[in-house]
Amino acid sequence: MIDYMSRMSFLILILFATACSQITVDQPVDGSVSLTKPSTFGVTFVNGIPPSLQLVLNSTDVTDLFTITEAGAVADGSLLADKVFSGKNQFTVVIGTRIISSVFHFDDIGPTVHILSADHSTGNISGYVTDPSGVTSLTIDGNPVAVTGQNIFGTTFTSMALNDVTAVDTNGFESQVVYLRGDQELGNSISLRLNNGAFPIKQKLL
Repeated sequence: MIDYMSRMSFLILILFATACSQITVDQPVDGSVSLTKPSTFGVTFVNGIPPSLQLVLNSTDVTDLFTITEAGAVADGSLLADKVFSGKNQFTVVIGTRIISSVFHFDDIGPTVHILSADHSTGNISGYVTDPSGVTSLTIDGNPVAVTGQNIFGTTFTSMALNDVTAVDTNGFESQVVYLRGDQELGNSISLRLNNGAFPIKQKLL
């Protein structure tokens, strides 16, 4: 009896795994980068509607926004537009404990500059730049900075109360960050980041 139950449990597990493997996320394409939000979200089922189906965009359950049939699930992108954010997004099919995901980028902002070290006494600064579309230029206080193929940089800078770091991606989107030297005070200023990535942000150098 125990052996029979074990076999049945194993068979059910195989059938469940097979059903999951027959589900594909067609749109948005995994790894895609676009200047616009997806026009369509689509999932294909080979063996009919899976049990306990849940569709999640980023952290929001959007199952009710899809038209679901035995062949798959589809939703117009306009219905989900307010749940797609600048940068990295994840659309996920959840079936019990199994997930099938598509990670895509809505790239409407400039690059992100990561400062790893900055020494005001020596004037040395290093870090890296990230952008899903690619980086075309980086400047510090208006001076061009060479960036490697891996978007890593190391250069010198002039220690000032404020240092401006600006980066531009292949789409022409620009991001600007204004770093405040550690011995300066912000006072009553306000730090903001806007979606277009072009508004300066005051913060202390690392």
